[in-house]
Amino acid sequence: FLEQQATEFQGPSPAGSSRFDTQSILLFHSGEKEHFALALPLIRRIEKFAMSRVEIVGKKEFVTIEGASTLILRLDRHLSVSPCVESEDMFLILPKFIQKPFGILMSNIIDIEETIIDLNTDSYMEDGLLGTDIIRDHLTLFPDIYRLIELAEPRWFAERRRIAPPPEERKKVIVAEDSAFLRQMVYKYLESDQYEVQLAENGKAALEMMEKTPFDLLVSDIDMPVMNGFDLIKAVRHHRRLRDIPAMALTSLRTEQDKRRAMEAGFDEYQVKIDRERFLSEVARLVRGRHSPRVEG
Repeated sequence: FLEQQATEFQGPSPAGSSRFDTQSILLFHSGEKEHFALALPLIRRIEKFAMSRVEIVGKKEFVTIEGASTLILRLDRHLSVSPCVESEDMFLILPKFIQKPFGILMSNIIDIEETIIDLNTDSYMEDGLLGTDIIRDHLTLFPDIYRLIELAEPRWFAERRRIAPPPEERKKVIVAEDSAFLRQMVYKYLESDQYEVQLAENGKAALEMMEKTPFDLLVSDIDMPVMNGFDLIKAVRHHRRLRDIPAMALTSLRTEQDKRRAMEAGFDEYQVKIDRERFLSEVARLVRGRHSPRVEG
């Protein structure tokens, strides 16, 4: 069912809108009071299991899934929310792009919803959340999966930071992305490695900001209104002062033809959303100057 619902960032966009304006999300409960949501492209699968199968080691809980002892994360252990309502059968959300067996415990699935997400970080916010939105007339919390893993198991990301450490000096990154949801997600990714981040809703806004303020890296979506990523990077590469800035395309376009076109336009790196650890590894590489300098043509 989940695989049928989660067509990951594909398909045509309605005229005049970005394909990222609308997201397919899983609505679910953990405790009695709160409503939660996760974007389906972040979810690998949902596993139903019996609580009698849970094994406890110290303060940690595990359940064997696909032959692996899978760490169970309870949202109420890391967020200020009500305790998970337990029953004989429970559900575990298994995220994508996680190297170790890990799942988020939920009490029940509400529904799959396709909706425009406009994350709010002002009305309610805490460490471990991407933000909130009003879904079906309820304040709905969007957990930050990667941050929750860091809170639960900080050592899990130590290897990536050892191999591709963020620079000691804080670097400035500008992100051009028209989806408010994805802007916030990428912002949280970069913030976790202590980058200073500025956000732009399209290529034109990003170019105007870059002309006024120096940045160490440009991260840009491709499919944007007003000025898309191809036009943005071409303008940057023809700008005498900006032309040598390292630039990454962060996009849903995943064919070799899309990648080749982006690299020919002037991007130094091409990443498909939304593998945070791979993304941050490449960000660290680019801001440390491991890209080819541009020469006057």
